Amino acid sequence: EKTLTGFIKIKQEPTDKYYPFTKDYLVAGKSFSVSPTKVNVLYTGVKNPISVSVAGYQAKDISISFSDGSSNPTGKGTWEISPNGKKKKVSVKVSVKTKSGKRISMGSYDFRVKPKPQPTPNDDLEKERSSKDGKVSRTKIKSLSLSAVRKDFDFPNNVVVISFRCRITAGATPDVITCRGYNLNKKAKNIIGLLETGQSVMIDEIRVKEGSKEWVIPGAG
Repeated sequence: EKTLTGFIKIKQEPTDKYYPFTKDYLVAGKSFSVSPTKVNVLYTGVKNPISVSVAGYQAKDISISFSDGSSNPTGKGTWEISPNGKKKKVSVKVSVKTKSGKRISMGSYDFRVKPKPQPTPNDDLEKERSSKDGKVSRTKIKSLSLSAVRKDFDFPNNVVVISFRCRITAGATPDVITCRGYNLNKKAKNIIGLLETGQSVMIDEIRVKEGSKEWVIPGAG
């Protein structure tokens, strides 16, 4: 807290008059904010959008530095951050350029770092299974379309299903068929067309791809 004192001069005839004043005031500390646009953590393997603002400065005068990955400006006061995953907590440092051209540091903001969640299988028969005690018609099963999604993940889904295994149990020994892509192949559909009530179809060994990476996720049941 500081105190400002002085006089207010008012011109009058024959002499000017002076009115003293005293005013207390507070000096605020440096204020800035760094906000994740989509989530409250930074994920590895994706471009995490953030926005930065500093009280009293225009967006064009604000800069950030990020040493635990890469950062790219995307607009006025916005960046995309890609952590390298070597640390569980990282800092985004903020600086501003003053009117004199001097650059001063405003501090840093910490983020937690997490890997992307693993995708889980998803198919267009889930609602029907849950409403009919797991029973689905042969026609519906043959039209199966399989996908892999990251639930509650606010980023584009680039995971695609490239193959899966279909286990059809109609007798003592199940038929095991590998299907390419995300739909059942002709052989699997033909066998499913002969199934009777109580016989089952199970999907497992779901192989997915994202970019150049391929791996297997748990089955859909």
